[in-house]
Amino acid sequence: MGISSGSGGGRGFDPDNLPVPTDVLRDYQKPDYSHLNAVDLKARMRVVERIGDFSPILDLYRAEVDAWRRYADTLGYFEDLAWMVPPGLTLDGAIKAGLFTKNPEKKGGIQTGEEMLALVQEPPTTDSIVLWIPQMIDNSDSKDVATQQRMIGGLTQQVGLPAGRTPSFGSATLLTNLILGYRRETGNMEENMPPKGKFVRTDTLDKDGHRVCIGGGSGNGNIWFVGDRDDQATFGLGCYMTLTLPRPKI
Repeated sequence: MGISSGSGGGRGFDPDNLPVPTDVLRDYQKPDYSHLNAVDLKARMRVVERIGDFSPILDLYRAEVDAWRRYADTLGYFEDLAWMVPPGLTLDGAIKAGLFTKNPEKKGGIQTGEEMLALVQEPPTTDSIVLWIPQMIDNSDSKDVATQQRMIGGLTQQVGLPAGRTPSFGSATLLTNLILGYRRETGNMEENMPPKGKFVRTDTLDKDGHRVCIGGGSGNGNIWFVGDRDDQATFGLGCYMTLTLPRPKI
């Protein structure tokens, strides 16, 4: 069984629980906000004001962050980066506890779907630091789950993540909030992530054991949720790689 839009749906998004970029990094320059309206300006400035809070966390996870930079290099991820992602560096997000993607209201460009909401039972997020690059793993599309997991394992060794750090696809809740937070911060809420016609697998399963996948849907920036079998090498279905780290008290 391949991707079926019949089981598609979506979840809500709380703009007060945005992923927060943690780039207190060398080349940071405060962006020009003159073109933004008051609502967007408030959202962006809130993030900018909080960036400095993450310096101790970056120091604590320096080995992981350095490995993620090497991962960015494997993707050739140097162009069209947001201001909070200097060339060669990743988008680091802080995910607050208690986020759900099961709100049936339509927010932030998410398509709602009662059928998918009824199928998926997923715990809320915990306070954590997430390492993620907003680009599919190279050549990961049209592969089954086992192959994609082997690709993640190979990248883990290649970039030299510390022992005990195991990346994954990322849950549907996590990826939804990462994507929407990234799009809000770049100012392009209609950007298709993953690209139009592409989907990515998540760690989330529905009650029938089908893996929840998210994608660009109709190409208008909406995020669509669909189901797919793990043994299917479905055309256009790839994966991200995420690493979730506990957020220490500082």
